[in-house]
Amino acid sequence: MNKTAPHTKTIFKLNGERVTRHYSAEICNEVTVNNKTTRTATGLLFDLTFIGPTNNHLRFDLNFNKRYVLNEKNSAKTTLNTVEKLALEVAKINDHLSIEVSKNFKLIKILNTKQIRDQWERIRGTVLKEFDNISPLVHSLDQQLMDINIQEHFKNDLFFNSLFSAIYYYDFNSTSALITKKTIPNAIDNIALPIIETKEITNQNRDFSKVTVSATAKLDTNHPDFDIQALNNFAGKLASNNAPCDLHFNYKGTYNIEPDIGLITQSQLLFDLSISNLYNRTATVTINLDKK
Repeated sequence: MNKTAPHTKTIFKLNGERVTRHYSAEICNEVTVNNKTTRTATGLLFDLTFIGPTNNHLRFDLNFNKRYVLNEKNSAKTTLNTVEKLALEVAKINDHLSIEVSKNFKLIKILNTKQIRDQWERIRGTVLKEFDNISPLVHSLDQQLMDINIQEHFKNDLFFNSLFSAIYYYDFNSTSALITKKTIPNAIDNIALPIIETKEITNQNRDFSKVTVSATAKLDTNHPDFDIQALNNFAGKLASNNAPCDLHFNYKGTYNIEPDIGLITQSQLLFDLSISNLYNRTATVTINLDKK
């Protein structure tokens, strides 16, 4: 692959075919607290269908066909524990999503939120009966699915941020980089972290048929929602003394694009957070288009 040459075409047009495309994805989250590591990983098979224009935006249907828990070797687990069974059961409320996106493929809103809430109400009682000590999680889901919270919940989710990349019809040659302010919810425990993300073309072949856009980000420490006091309090609970703690943040993503067909064929998004040697969280999302 060659580095981006000057004065080349650097605008990606979104594929407008009204067809269903098939994808696979892997989502992994690993948290280490005081040298004790917890790992959760999920595999997804899903379809994305372009329905047509709506309200000056575009409508897509997203259908999850299969979810499965992954082991350390990223193979599907055959025996699940209680927490894993619960996660798969609750995720079913999002099996079908009607989605509105902008022309540049940014998530605007979920259109069928009432259907999602209705499905949650249907299984809520069963979840409370079948799983012990689950009331706090049920309460958390109740809050997430409220009208004032549900849209932000989807918009800030790492998987949806990766899938709906918002890189189409942006002239990368004009200002070089696409800069976006975002928030990572529950980045550390229940603390959200505002970030400033930068996307730019890092590789392309000679005829611009295969292109890589890379993403990096830094913490937005000037954002009013950057809660340094909450971070200090969290670190203080982990530390055995009053020694100062350092926050380290690493964020990177890659989007492999075929401009001729107007599609991202593979993407990966990763962020890594650590507080000295007390806490570390690594989250990754990998999405692949089935081109068959």
